Amino acid sequence: MVFVSQVIVLLSEILGYASPLFTPLITAISLILGPTLHPEIVAAQDQLKSPSEIEKLSYDDAIARVNDIIAEENSTNDIRPECHSIMKDHGKKTDKAVVLIHGVSGCPAHFAELANKFYNEGYNVFIPRMPKHGLTDNNRHGEVTLAELASFAEQTTSILSGLGEEAGVAGSSGGSSVATWIAQYGKGTVKKLLLLEPFYATYDKFQNTLVKKVYGWNLLPDILINGNLSLRALGKYLLLVDSYKPDMYAPGVESISVILSEGDTGIDHSEAANISKKMADSSGAEYQYVELPKSMGLKHGIINPGDPLVIPHKEKLYDMYYKAYTGEKVSALAESNTIEDTETEEEQPSQLSELSLVLEQ
Repeated sequence: MVFVSQVIVLLSEILGYASPLFTPLITAISLILGPTLHPEIVAAQDQLKSPSEIEKLSYDDAIARVNDIIAEENSTNDIRPECHSIMKDHGKKTDKAVVLIHGVSGCPAHFAELANKFYNEGYNVFIPRMPKHGLTDNNRHGEVTLAELASFAEQTTSILSGLGEEAGVAGSSGGSSVATWIAQYGKGTVKKLLLLEPFYATYDKFQNTLVKKVYGWNLLPDILINGNLSLRALGKYLLLVDSYKPDMYAPGVESISVILSEGDTGIDHSEAANISKKMADSSGAEYQYVELPKSMGLKHGIINPGDPLVIPHKEKLYDMYYKAYTGEKVSALAESNTIEDTETEEEQPSQLSELSLVLEQ
């Protein structure tokens, strides 16, 4: 491992990340050494492309699994109190149900307030905690494995199948990456899909190669952006994206809505649009793509109710997210003055936008 690290660092110093030779060389190294050093990642990739543990559940069985998850979380002190999985149900299988999936280094608290809106509209709502996330030592989210993400996606799909007659998924950032997988491999479970700031690729393609091929395969020691966002974790989510179907077909999906901030410099906007649009086209689903205006001051992270940049717009944003999830067109709302602009004294970069600063050091 030390030798591999030295070779990669040396290549970056000699060539620079922007060199046309850097990407193919790093890709070659990861293809040769990754599977050899980490066969468990190869097995997880196979699991993601050919899932076998997804099953349709009754309401009682779905709730039993949720209760098991919550009981296991309650048995440890390692999870922050606000970060336990959340189940808001009406005591029976409802006409509609939704799963809300938080992003990388986040936790269920980020979706807690939006969950109330869905619940009050009659939905059964489940907000699962991602593996290794929401812990008292938040840096441990970098320990998440691709196999854990695969099992999480399969289990979450099974639970969703038993919660409502019409089921859907909403995700934020890396949660949108997982939601996209669930829509494709969920055996027709998902009808509605809301993708908030989907993390399909980083803003810079050279960084994307390094994070996915090197940190995703655990070929370099982990680095924490701003002290709390793991490159290894980001790499695992990018490896998950590689498991998507080539044609992006998502059986049963009827509507797909994508919402992100124009000011988000952490993710690749083109990939967010292209991947989601291809999925909509191949699935015959209604589609809309909305970029919130930069004047709102939002970066990467447009769901967390405690984020100072989100708070001034929260009520109207959450209303828009709910309507977009249902398939209602919301582009005019995002482009009009119904959402007031927020002035910030100084633009603060998001965690993902700090990626280039970290990798250039």
